[in-house]
Amino acid sequence: MFSGLLYCADCGAKLSLATANGYTHFRCSQYKRTSRAKECTQHYIREDALYQLVLKQLQHFLSYLQQFERVFIKRQIDTTLAQRRFELSAKQKQIEKDEKRINELDRLFRKIYEDNVNGKLNDERFYKLPDGYESEQEQLKREIEALTAEISEADTEAANVAKLISVTKKYTRIDELTPEILNAFVDKIVVHERVKKDGKRTQAIDVYYSYVGIVDIPTDEEMREMEREYLRRTNHQQTA
Repeated sequence: MFSGLLYCADCGAKLSLATANGYTHFRCSQYKRTSRAKECTQHYIREDALYQLVLKQLQHFLSYLQQFERVFIKRQIDTTLAQRRFELSAKQKQIEKDEKRINELDRLFRKIYEDNVNGKLNDERFYKLPDGYESEQEQLKREIEALTAEISEADTEAANVAKLISVTKKYTRIDELTPEILNAFVDKIVVHERVKKDGKRTQAIDVYYSYVGIVDIPTDEEMREMEREYLRRTNHQQTA
């Protein structure tokens, strides 16, 4: 069921399925091909361990959305806009700069043509001069088109959040993982290498949710505090 969803956190290669010592596991396909060259490490994870990790994350995520849908929507959109605000502003300024340069080139074309007609510029130079300007103008037009498309993409963030919310509405709870559930909720899963800390081995995975990517989900304690805060506000409004 994890086919095509697993990626190595370090080299970006897909994880491949294997069986050894009676256990089904995944490991980095880049490591499998080039283990002697040491271009990556195993990123070994057993399928049953991965199953439990992903199931727990999806259960936690669904619980969060069911209790705090409005908080999730606001957080997700605000975070996206905060990350992109400066970037989009810079792109918009670049578009304005490119458009200004295109207008300058148009004026240069007219001036070159007028000088040629009036005899101030001979034919040989007339045919040579515009080549560089035309190439620059075409490049600027392509850049404007690409930047405009990127800015347009930012407008779809709210729609993407709404799509994920729509997916979650179909499930009241998740007791087990199925290919259907994974395909509905998950875009990809990035597996990190195991690390040893305080004598214990731990391994992190990043779940990229459909339409929105990684979601910063509050811990159980943070959600309990959010509930307490909600009840405090509600009681205050009722007694006011």
